This record gives sequence, C-alpha cells and structure tokens, in this order.
Amino acid sequence: MTQPQPASQPAAAKRKGGPRRDLMERELLDCAAELFAEKGFSGTSLQDIANAAGVGRTTLYHYFKSKDDFLSALVEDVTVAASTELRQLAQAAALSHRAQLFAVAEMLVRRQLARAVRFKVLDREENHLPPGLFERHQAGKREVLARVSEIVRSGIAAGEFRAVDANVAALSLIGMCQWTAWWFKPNANKSAAEVAQIVAEMGVESLLTGHGNANGRAPHEIILGIRHELDRLDALLKAARPK
Repeated sequence: MTQPQPASQPAAAKRKGGPRRDLMERELLDCAAELFAEKGFSGTSLQDIANAAGVGRTTLYHYFKSKDDFLSALVEDVTVAASTELRQLAQAAALSHRAQLFAVAEMLVRRQLARAVRFKVLDREENHLPPGLFERHQAGKREVLARVSEIVRSGIAAGEFRAVDANVAALSLIGMCQWTAWWFKPNANKSAAEVAQIVAEMGVESLLTGHGNANGRAPHEIILGIRHELDRLDALLKAARPK
C-alpha cells in the first residue's frame, strides 16, 4: 500500500519563532478558540480577540494578520500535528499490531483532551475553511484514517485482529477517540491519562481474536472484558455530568 504523503505547508504554517513567540501564539490561539466556541467564527472580531488576550491590535497583528490565520493555526495544531505524530509512531521501534493500535488510540485521545475547545471549533467551522486550508485539513484527516486502517488491516493479516472491514474499524476507533472532546470534564474523577488508557483498551479489545490476544483469553472472556470497560466508561460519563 502506498503510504499517504503529508500535504505541503502553507506560508502561515512556516512562521519562524522562539519560545516567547510560541507561548504568545498559543495564548492568542486559546483566546480566539474560546471566543469562536462562544460567539462563532463570524461573530468574533479581531478586536474581540485582542481584548480577551489583553493586548493591542498592533501586538495582535504581529502574530496573526487575520481571522483566517487563526483558522490556519487551528488546522496545523489539531489536524496536521496529529497526522505528524501518528507518522512518527509508525516509524518507532517495531511493536505488535495490538501495541501499535493502543499507542495510536491513546495518542489521539490525549491530543483531543488537551485541545478540546480547538477541536470543537474546527469541527464546527471546517466547512467554512478557505479552499486551500480545507484541503490541508482533509488531507491530514485522510492520512490519519489511512494509517489507522493499515494497522488494523495488518493486524487482521497477522491473526491478531478479527476479520472486519479495516476502514470501518478505523473510523469507529477514531470517532470514539474524538468524541471524548465533547464529554470529558477536567474535574471528573478520572484524569485525561486514565481516560486515554480506558478508551484505547476498549478500542483494541473490540478487535482482538482469541488467538491473537496475547493473554490467551477466549472470545467470551474478551466480550466480558469489553462489557466491563463499557461499565467503567458509563460510570465515568455519569460522574462527568453537571450536578
């Protein structure tokens, strides 16, 4: 299978900077994302962002020239960076397909929970992205899907995973990881790291065969394990709901 190639970076993604500039850009992007989530992209002005960040318009323009620049930064941070990190995982030391899939799912959840507001804004605004930026966003999403599908497909061929449609399995796993951004509460009784582990375990367990399971469990034992994890996730969701 031909591996997907990363899309070329637009000019907005090639800004030179140092630690102080990177910190300021992150702070401004966080302010913009919060406002986009609250008021919508079209309902937020550059002055609103400057006011929320406590900086002047001149300072803001030094980092972001337009609202589209903020969208570009969101795509780079949420979509492109995820595909890059996944690519780096794939190039790491050889792991079983089970271990690869667990590492990928855990990474995706960890990233989602660290960027929940940014992801939700981009998810809502993606159909309004400028054409070139929209294609870069879609290319990043396609690369993530292709690489997760390939892990599943290879795991099936090796006998570690059940014989399922690899693309459907990959989409289901990615969707499960992304959904955490909508329900996770930072003050819940589980940390982001614990949630990432639970979701990754559930995703991997759902694909294992009795033969491919390193613990040698029979299929009915795997099902019981999945049900147990679902119960744990249900308890987590209930604890996260507003009182």
